[in-house]
Amino acid sequence: MTQDKELCFLWDNTIHGAIPAFEKFEAAFAFEKVFEHPYCPEEVDLKAYILKPNGDQKQISGFWYEGFQRVLRNGREILISTLEKDWRIRYSAQVPGEYRYYVTLLDKKRHRSYRYPEKGELSFTVTPSDRKGFLRVSARDPAYLEFSDGSPYLGIGHNLCGWEWGGTDNRLGTYEYDRWLSSMAQNGANLTQFDFCEGDQIEWTPCDNELPFSEDWKGLNEYNQQNAWKMDRRFQTAEELGIFFRLSLFHWEDFDDETEKFPDWGWNRNPYHDQNGGPAKNVSEFFEKPACKKYVRYYLKYVAARWGYSPNLMAYELWNEIDAPEVMWRAGEDYDQEASKVIGWHSEMGSYLKQLDSKHLVTSSFADSRRDLNLWQLPCIDLTTVHRYTYFNEEYGQRQYDTEGALSAVLKERFSQVEKPVLFGEFALSPGGDIQKDYDPEGIEFHNQLWASLLLKSLGTAMHWTWGSYVDKNRLYSKYLPVSRFFAGEDLRRTVSFSNLDAVTERLLILGLRKTDRACLWIKKRDWGFCQANEGKSSSVEKGRTAEVPGLKAGDYQVEFYDTKTGKILEKSTITAAGETLTLLLPGFSGDLAVKLKPKEKDTLWKSIDFPRPKKSSRTEFLQDGAILSAGGAGFCGEKEEYRFVYQQASGDFRLSAEIRSLTNLGERVAAGLMVRDSLEPESGYIAVLLHPYSKAQVIIRRDGNTEILKEFDAGERPCFGLNRAAGVLTVRLAKQGREWEPVFQIQVSKEKELLVGLTAASSHTITYITAEFHQLRLAKIEEEIL
Repeated sequence: MTQDKELCFLWDNTIHGAIPAFEKFEAAFAFEKVFEHPYCPEEVDLKAYILKPNGDQKQISGFWYEGFQRVLRNGREILISTLEKDWRIRYSAQVPGEYRYYVTLLDKKRHRSYRYPEKGELSFTVTPSDRKGFLRVSARDPAYLEFSDGSPYLGIGHNLCGWEWGGTDNRLGTYEYDRWLSSMAQNGANLTQFDFCEGDQIEWTPCDNELPFSEDWKGLNEYNQQNAWKMDRRFQTAEELGIFFRLSLFHWEDFDDETEKFPDWGWNRNPYHDQNGGPAKNVSEFFEKPACKKYVRYYLKYVAARWGYSPNLMAYELWNEIDAPEVMWRAGEDYDQEASKVIGWHSEMGSYLKQLDSKHLVTSSFADSRRDLNLWQLPCIDLTTVHRYTYFNEEYGQRQYDTEGALSAVLKERFSQVEKPVLFGEFALSPGGDIQKDYDPEGIEFHNQLWASLLLKSLGTAMHWTWGSYVDKNRLYSKYLPVSRFFAGEDLRRTVSFSNLDAVTERLLILGLRKTDRACLWIKKRDWGFCQANEGKSSSVEKGRTAEVPGLKAGDYQVEFYDTKTGKILEKSTITAAGETLTLLLPGFSGDLAVKLKPKEKDTLWKSIDFPRPKKSSRTEFLQDGAILSAGGAGFCGEKEEYRFVYQQASGDFRLSAEIRSLTNLGERVAAGLMVRDSLEPESGYIAVLLHPYSKAQVIIRRDGNTEILKEFDAGERPCFGLNRAAGVLTVRLAKQGREWEPVFQIQVSKEKELLVGLTAASSHTITYITAEFHQLRLAKIEEEIL
């Protein structure tokens, strides 16, 4: 279609190639008419009709888009228009193949319709990828989530909702999110929350001389494109880092009185309020008036069209704490009196959201962790959330600050009432953060809530509130790394929980999950927490204590005792289970201890060696799907090469691959990667692909006693490296963030010679050792099934 036509194609992101499955397909279109209300479906509506490879048709909605670029000025994020103003569609294809599509635009005021192209369709190609798909409630165990491909998901993380008490008030905008999210991912976290609230609304009432983006607030059914662009950026960053998130659509603080602290926010500024041109006099009317519901549907339609493409969107949260006491209900009324209307609204809007976007889960939340069974039982609600601050435990009949007791009681009650996954959407000592900031800067209870919530069978860790002024300020991200390491590769579906919480006279608290042939345990000195630390009490537990594990079948088991502060294995041993209960003899520990029990395995085929000689700082720890290498030495490509090598022998054609999840103790010559060697002689020739800090990677070769760099390239975050030998050619491969494999370098090698293949790591002169974490480690012959 030519430019003189009203609707025309601008671009899509597959013009120069195919797009992997479960990644964003995006296309832009121009229309010469400027609509006064581009977000109102009663005026204009753009749709795309996508024809799948199997012949089925999918209809999706388009949305109005304006583009920006960001700069940081005087500690504030400023967005500058790129002058992009167009209609867009976004879609994530789940099945590889050829897709065809066309778009239509309905100009309802002029009663005209437009199609592009006028005849036929556009097309794009989707290729296979390693991404696992969208999250859903597990078919194997309703307490957990799993991906489209059936693999398990376990959430680790905390909330990131922009504004908070004592923080930066999110003036740094997406720059701050970049740092927050990166810090989480570097320590193994994979779950957070975003919301449209307290400065991040896309629909709000404007105010002069306020925030840098306030001029883009224009009232009801007029969406702030600067805030929408910032949410795009958050999605993109989270997707690149492998972090999943809840997206809160309404928040009690936008519907409360706010008469003391923030008179310019709350119901006073809400565009649904009749004093701001909206249909409702109070929040009760928001839930019952047809006009309000109409605008909510418009809002949900826009959100689903713009952000529903993302597999990293774990769930839409319709409301955050709808029962908050400050909400401006009709005079003399509160949540209890309006509950039936609220639940009816959730049923109506949740079902509508499912019609718009069937790929994603839906939830909501309450301030009171006892509410509301009628809402959680709605068919459109997929998972339940809980908010609890242990300062208020006594109001629930529990001991103040009892982290484990509160988590256990709520989980048992909620799951027994509603057999749906449970997530502690907010959890801390106090909602304002004052107690944790003043009395627990080391994060003792933060640490405890992470371990306890997972061992009590929540779908993820209890998600901490106060992130910028507490988790980030005190650099508590490191609390996630040992949790991530411990649970890496574990499938907790169909586990049975057990504990000795009721045995209050026992000195040790034991929480565990087990199957018939394996178990995970968290063991804590029962009376140890932040209160005891402030009183100067000891956290030590002497060697020789015992813990009982019920329900294991008879056999030999490997026992691994983990340091919960580092995620490293303290001790390994073998034990035999002869009866229904296995008794573990515990080592001494401080505060708490984690334990894994699994069937005794044959000795590993992998062997370790240090070149040119053994080093005390070097160590190899094998994971269920990989290994952790701790290594000293001078590194590669220097006058004196020193590094660790973990290897197997390989003959014929083979494939070796692994994901490098983290490098710690970064130094100038830190490196880790895959290596192929001729022999174990120190001067032996080799080829290696190595990851350095800041995503820099190299292919190096050693031959005739000399080492040289063959290629340098950008590997991205947490890359997967591969080494293939086939028909006498060794191919170096790279897969970035779940994308498909790409060849990086090829070189001729011997076809038949037996080689030594495996993992390698080395530090620099300036530090003691490096720790490199490898996952998805695979070695197999070409003719066998690989990754």
